[in-house]
Amino acid sequence: MKDYEPGDLRLASTIYTAGYTSAGSTETRPFFKKWVDITKIPSASRFDWGINFIALRYTDILMMKAECILNGAPGSQSDVDGIINQVRNRAGLAAKSGFTLAQLYDERRKEFADEGSRWFDLQRSGSLLTVMNNWIGSEDAQKRINQVTANYIIYPVPQSQLDAAPGLYVQNPGY
Repeated sequence: MKDYEPGDLRLASTIYTAGYTSAGSTETRPFFKKWVDITKIPSASRFDWGINFIALRYTDILMMKAECILNGAPGSQSDVDGIINQVRNRAGLAAKSGFTLAQLYDERRKEFADEGSRWFDLQRSGSLLTVMNNWIGSEDAQKRINQVTANYIIYPVPQSQLDAAPGLYVQNPGY
């Protein structure tokens, strides 16, 4: 929550900041509400939510285009700035210029919070190990989360595919 700029409308529509207390717990903390009907809190079970999930959004297409341009595809810095500022404008934020890949990924992190794309963004950026392990180090007070290793950056090849064509595929390292 602290990473959202003041006035960023995405915070209010993404995170329920008043928090909740689950049965048997005295801990109250915020949670993602993109997929939750807030009017049912606290009367409904925390497991009683809809199953809506966005597979792809137009904003994702726009930001992928900006990422491609920043990685050398045809386009200019002004194209990138225009795309990202279109998203920022909808979020109630002032326009900026000169966006870098790191800034684009930061905008994606806030725009697509709880939509399942962060891991892949970190993969593409090459910063997955650093970001995830820093997060684990700062947030895992009970020391229950294992460090992320290079072997787990990419998923395993499904066993059914290995069995379907023996010798055609090689299992990814670590599996």
